[in-house]
Amino acid sequence: MGHTLDAPPTPSVPPATTPPLPACRLAQLMGKTRAFWTIEDLVEVVMEQEIRLVSLMHIGGDGWLKTLDFVPRDLAHLRDVLTGGERADGSSIFAGKGISARKSDIVFRPRVDTAFLHPFASLPTLVLLWSHYDRNGTPLAESPEPLVHRAFERMTQETGIELHALGEVEFFLGKRPEESDI
Repeated sequence: MGHTLDAPPTPSVPPATTPPLPACRLAQLMGKTRAFWTIEDLVEVVMEQEIRLVSLMHIGGDGWLKTLDFVPRDLAHLRDVLTGGERADGSSIFAGKGISARKSDIVFRPRVDTAFLHPFASLPTLVLLWSHYDRNGTPLAESPEPLVHRAFERMTQETGIELHALGEVEFFLGKRPEESDI
């Protein structure tokens, strides 16, 4: 898992003295930071860690995190999906968003730097976030990701202000249904 002759040196990840957090485990296994991960790095991890399931996660038209799991038949199948993406029916994934059935072919493409090993799965599982593209390979206009990017660009152009915001996951973890927000 080195670098090619024409590539810049890959920053390595120092060895951990304590077990890495789930988000850092892949960086530890590959010995490089996320920005330098490749599809071949992920394939090597799948082989070395005996990964049996790949979970493709994306934000659906309703704003909820969706998952499409698959079991790679072999390494060629895994490479094919990670390289070319996975086709889907956009008219059902983004129902009511104006995608007609005759133009509904969309492609999920992986964002390699988002990969992580699922810490709670019963089978060894590699998880990746995916983005949506139309049949021409451009980001799908109806997808939440480009909508947020366009809103950011418009706000910056019209106001000169850059909004930097993230979700606060801690409010969604560990809360019992009967507990109130107050």
